[in-house]
Amino acid sequence: MKVKRTKLLRIICLGLVILMMLPLVMACKDDEGDDTGDGVTISNDDQYLDDLGEYDFGGSEFRVLSVESKEGTYTLFDIDTYNDSILDRSIYTRNREIEQRFNMKFVAETESAYDKCTEALTLQVSGGEHNYDLIELINRRAYVAAISGNIMSVSSLPCLDTTKDYYLQDINKMCSLNGKMFLAYSDLSIYTFQRAACLAFNKNMASDNQIADLYSMVENNTWTYEEMYKLARQVATKDGDGNVTTYGMYGQGDYMCTTIYLAAGENIIENNNGKLEFNIGKNEKMDTLTKQFLAEIDAGNIGYELNYKDETWNDEFTSGMALFNGTVIGKLFLLRDISDFDYGVLPWPKYEATQESYYSRVIDAWLHVAPITCPNAEKTSVIMEALASGSSKHVFPAYYENALTGQVVRDYQSVDMLELIRANRVFDWGDVTWSETIRVPMLNHVFGSRKFTLATLYASVGKQVNGLIQEAYDGAKKIN
Repeated sequence: MKVKRTKLLRIICLGLVILMMLPLVMACKDDEGDDTGDGVTISNDDQYLDDLGEYDFGGSEFRVLSVESKEGTYTLFDIDTYNDSILDRSIYTRNREIEQRFNMKFVAETESAYDKCTEALTLQVSGGEHNYDLIELINRRAYVAAISGNIMSVSSLPCLDTTKDYYLQDINKMCSLNGKMFLAYSDLSIYTFQRAACLAFNKNMASDNQIADLYSMVENNTWTYEEMYKLARQVATKDGDGNVTTYGMYGQGDYMCTTIYLAAGENIIENNNGKLEFNIGKNEKMDTLTKQFLAEIDAGNIGYELNYKDETWNDEFTSGMALFNGTVIGKLFLLRDISDFDYGVLPWPKYEATQESYYSRVIDAWLHVAPITCPNAEKTSVIMEALASGSSKHVFPAYYENALTGQVVRDYQSVDMLELIRANRVFDWGDVTWSETIRVPMLNHVFGSRKFTLATLYASVGKQVNGLIQEAYDGAKKIN
């Protein structure tokens, strides 16, 4: 979505703060609303964002399997009690509202690893069973399930209105082929925001080095790759033995390497009006972007780690040794205990000032899908639509309010940057859907071992990728 809603979000967040100060606990039902049974009252007069009519599902269960939520990876679907977490409370309120509205009951289960959810889907479909109404899958697994016919297609779910603002229009368009939607992302998937690439920056280091206001650069469209590299070189230092003592940028390799392409408006797999094309190896701009980034690494101005273990890739920034931190929004919580300096948040820069937007790469993406064995497509789609609209109404405002409390970001300019990032997310088949075939070897062998250039990577995996593209065309033909 490209609608700028920063002022509205500020108003919503302020409203949430006020609401949290009001008495929310009531002992019984009253004339203004219904008690959920846990002392929380949901108003019957709330206006829903969706256009769903009246449905009564007779108190039936709706079973949902999700991946276990971890700090920085918010995949939580439901909780048993109304607790002290603003974000958890928003989930609780959304679900209880839907239960009351449609006379049904959520039954939520979790698995510790995403492969377990894939296994659960396979077992349900192969056995012709109805264990779950929705199962949460990572994108690459959801895509395989879609082209295999193991999940309900978007077109077969009659009550979904994917034109609504609470569906992620840009991402869904990029996931589609020839107008056929494989998957439908909505605001139910917070993870598509949490996995958006961003940069944190050390405000104190910027000030000490007389660096101009970076927020103003973003607003004035002067925040470019040239400017970022110039500043990285400006602050990078080495000791007498040639060891780096201060980096211009440091971060997690997987959060940075392919981001340099997508933020610059280039795709690994180009989607031109439904025609997919493997774009590397013959794209001069991508070659230039690669050479520039590797040159800054070789000069010691930029550093990164390829492993995720113990989040050690974050240490250089939290210890004050880097101006910029290549990360994702969901990992900003790692910075909240910093006390030696202040920090802000930025989108990745434009390739050049004339670029239309600041593009923010989405690295993987979770969503809930409906197994093909679900017996009632109407009921399933009603609840999916209500979850999408309810998440937009309750969960995303709470996410921003949570950020405003100082737990994650520390200034209103950073909140503006978060909304800019959210409004201009980009998704790439080669980076997400076919990551194991393209992104992983690119990360390890173009930026890691330097075994491949983009051209030699193309020669190595091109035939396999073209087979995947044909498989995608064939899968799109099967969608009604």
